[in-house]
Amino acid sequence: MNILHETIQILTQPPGDLVYFLITLFALQQALIAALTLRQPAANLERWAWAIGAMLCGRVVLIGVALLGDAGILIPAAALPPLERLVEVISLLLLLWATLGYHPAAWQTWMLSILLALAGGFYFYALNAWLPLLQAGGAYNGTAHELIWEIAAIILLSSNLIVQFAARPLEWEWAVGWLIFWLLGHIAQLGWPVPSLHFSDWERLSALIAYPLLAAYLSRLQTSTTSTQPPPHQSVTPRDAFITSSETYISKLQSLLEKIETARELEPSLLIASSHLAHLFAADICAIALADNEQNPFLRIVARHPPTGELETPTIDLTKFPPLLEIWDKGAPKISQAAHPPLWQRTLHETLGYPTSGPLLVLPLCVQKKRIGLLLLGNPETKRPWATAELESYHLVASLVGGAINRAKQRGSSIFSLREHESEPLEDLAAAQQEIQALKGQIAKFKQGIREREQELSRLHQELEQSSAQTDEAALAFWQQEVQDLVNDREILIEERNHMGHRLTKMKRRLDEITDEHARVTQKLQQALTQKEELLAHPEQEANHQGIVGLLVANKDGEIYVADALARRLLALPAGDVIGMPLDSV
Repeated sequence: MNILHETIQILTQPPGDLVYFLITLFALQQALIAALTLRQPAANLERWAWAIGAMLCGRVVLIGVALLGDAGILIPAAALPPLERLVEVISLLLLLWATLGYHPAAWQTWMLSILLALAGGFYFYALNAWLPLLQAGGAYNGTAHELIWEIAAIILLSSNLIVQFAARPLEWEWAVGWLIFWLLGHIAQLGWPVPSLHFSDWERLSALIAYPLLAAYLSRLQTSTTSTQPPPHQSVTPRDAFITSSETYISKLQSLLEKIETARELEPSLLIASSHLAHLFAADICAIALADNEQNPFLRIVARHPPTGELETPTIDLTKFPPLLEIWDKGAPKISQAAHPPLWQRTLHETLGYPTSGPLLVLPLCVQKKRIGLLLLGNPETKRPWATAELESYHLVASLVGGAINRAKQRGSSIFSLREHESEPLEDLAAAQQEIQALKGQIAKFKQGIREREQELSRLHQELEQSSAQTDEAALAFWQQEVQDLVNDREILIEERNHMGHRLTKMKRRLDEITDEHARVTQKLQQALTQKEELLAHPEQEANHQGIVGLLVANKDGEIYVADALARRLLALPAGDVIGMPLDSV
């Protein structure tokens, strides 16, 4: 604690206060550079440039007043303490306004104007009340005005934290970091101020950490908005992601499916999965609706991204949405992206908690003919259309997600029935796994072939452009034919790749069936072994009362391949004489 007080003394007295001003000015300068380069107008990120610019201007004003005090024009102790609190509260107001820019509304700017006017009016009141206290030899820390400034700052910082946790915008984790450090400084200033100082001692100490973190947050925000977001009105499909970054896309999809299957609770895991699915599909919103009963026309929205803040879970009555009911009955995906969204689509977005409507993609979540729910993906903000040619690719990803949800449900409820054979499911399981591996290898080859064709096509285009001025009509026709052949080959490869994807989906379904059969046979064998142990423990009693004299197990050809000790003893034959004998002869 002594070290902190010594640091505060350095930051509030010349020449140590110069270090504080230099660090904050440099951090705000870096933050302003990052804010000016933000490139996502659809999310109103340009508010950050206004907020950081105003904060920088406020710091410049403070430095200017201090310089006027050194020149003897003003008394720094009279003007700076209330002015520093005013600049701090206005800065926090602007940061909250910039954070709310992810979901802009007219009332936000009106509320900002009203609060700025209130802060300015209170500043003049506090300045008039402070001058008599200064003449009496008092300090500004601990006064009633200073407490009001600190309470207002704590309320604004807490509101900003609540917004970050509720909306979870881009890089919200970094925003929580600098907000917490800033909030701790104001809480310490409210509870343990240095009574002999005029300036916010704890706030200056926390600003040395919060301001650089704010600059780093805006830098990461600038990187995210320029590198990860697709251009407006451009459709990003799973196939595009598969071709350009297949390893990353497949690994993320596999990780997502594993998290759903291994989660202890299904619905909390789907909350996280909705965020990942929105990123994989490059969608503005994502909602997962599950059915408690296949015959029940009501679907529960168990997960939404981004969160809407509503506590109640909405329910979709399929009878009120005929297109959704048709998708539910037929199990076929659907894209709705008319220039003017129909009434049912607008109503669906409002039911989900989103006021605006845009291009909508509805995918059924099903395993074979078992219906599980619906996956709803939309772009109400960016208005990016969905690629109808890639509907099968969308459906493939949705079927994998539906299979993962179904397996998670089965694992959680432990509902299994019995089958009689064990060896055949094991053989089918091994064969299915081998075929799946082969299909994955073929898909990888097709992917490599598509990449090579695209590279060759790009090279030919470049050569054609370079030599177009020097090439005669015959050569031009030759190159055009070559390009057309490459385009045809690429289309054939894409069709083969889609065919392999369909086969992979069928094999995964077969793998699910074989896995279920294996579990059933294992349980049946366990029951048989338990019965065998009971018979061995009381052979005479079981023989007298139930007529059971031993246990013989034969294969489908009628040949004995298992005989327990009781059966061998009753038949008076060694085990080697019984094995392989026809069951009818024994």
